[in-house]
Amino acid sequence: MRAGLLLEAMAGDPYPALRSIAWRSLQTLARSAQPEGGLAGAAFEPAELAVVERERRVAALRAALPGAVPPDPTRLAALRERASQHAIFIGE
Repeated sequence: MRAGLLLEAMAGDPYPALRSIAWRSLQTLARSAQPEGGLAGAAFEPAELAVVERERRVAALRAALPGAVPPDPTRLAALRERASQHAIFIGE
């Protein structure tokens, strides 16, 4: 479940810093689940601005992690609805 949520953040979050944190967290999670390699050689660029390209790379990562279950869309929509829509400036 955690991997699915991290992949969701990597694909869709508007903040490159958050995508970077999710990517590093996913790598750590993968290494703990697959110590012999994890996501070695996998490509993801958190600063990628093109959503289509991010989604393509996340789809490849999801395929490499068979246990990465996408989050329930209904629950995810409810969480996003409750989230603040106020943009935070973090100096990026």
